[in-house]
Amino acid sequence: MESLSIGDLPRHLADRGRTIWVDLEDPNDEETGVLGGIFGFHILAVEDCIDDAYLPKLDPYDGYTYMIFHAADPESLDRFHSQKVDVFIGPNFLVTHHPSEVKGIFDTRGVVAKNPGLLLRSSDWLLHGVLDAMIDNYLPALDGLEARVERAERALLDGDAVDVADLVKARRELLLLGDLSQGQLDILTELTNESDFVHDDNLVYFRDVGDHLRHIHHRSTHHATLADAAVSGSGAAEVGGARTGSKGAAAILAALLPPTAVTSYYSMNITDLPGGESSQGALMVAVAAVVYAVGAIVLFRQKRWI
Repeated sequence: MESLSIGDLPRHLADRGRTIWVDLEDPNDEETGVLGGIFGFHILAVEDCIDDAYLPKLDPYDGYTYMIFHAADPESLDRFHSQKVDVFIGPNFLVTHHPSEVKGIFDTRGVVAKNPGLLLRSSDWLLHGVLDAMIDNYLPALDGLEARVERAERALLDGDAVDVADLVKARRELLLLGDLSQGQLDILTELTNESDFVHDDNLVYFRDVGDHLRHIHHRSTHHATLADAAVSGSGAAEVGGARTGSKGAAAILAALLPPTAVTSYYSMNITDLPGGESSQGALMVAVAAVVYAVGAIVLFRQKRWI
């Protein structure tokens, strides 16, 4: 494990018996310049490398292949934020380029430091080690996203309030994770079928990483669907509650309006109504109004209008 100067790179690259890993983490302009300078990578690949707005892709060139992968930000345990990682692989070299520390690459560098021969036996074996570590680091974010969706589901089933804004954010992150995992799975499938740089003995290991990605893709898309259903269910519950409240208010109003109108009229025109001359007339009308209101409310409750 050496930190080479830029001037030493051509000599080491010329030694075809060695595997060289150049990891450019938050590189300055001079370090980024080795991509098009010493390595001679195509200007379009270098431009894509510098730009941070690309989804997973694979572009074969003469003598090397350029790929874009995405790692998970290790600081986001229950959220998914991606980190773009650019990769160039050739017969005896691997170049990784990323603007900030990537845990999977950091962990792989530690493995290489302890035992260089373990991963540096070939460029494709080293690439497998990097990708395997990066994909494993998806799991904490995925577990946290699933837990957020499942909490919202339980709240919805229990009739409790649901944090719809958080649920929508979780759904968006799950969809992004699903898209990225599918895109990277496509890259691995192409690598194992057509790449000039993956040895036959290592194909099974790349397929194993692909299986992990396929599992992550399934989990993320499944829970994105559950989140979508929970958002819809929360909206339906709010609308249903509003309709139930409106129906209940209307039913109560219907129960109380007739006796209210009668008693109001009676109070102003007592001598013109049946029983108006009786001392018990007001009481009789009041009792009748109460009986009507109570009976109407009981009937409406039986019909579940209130």
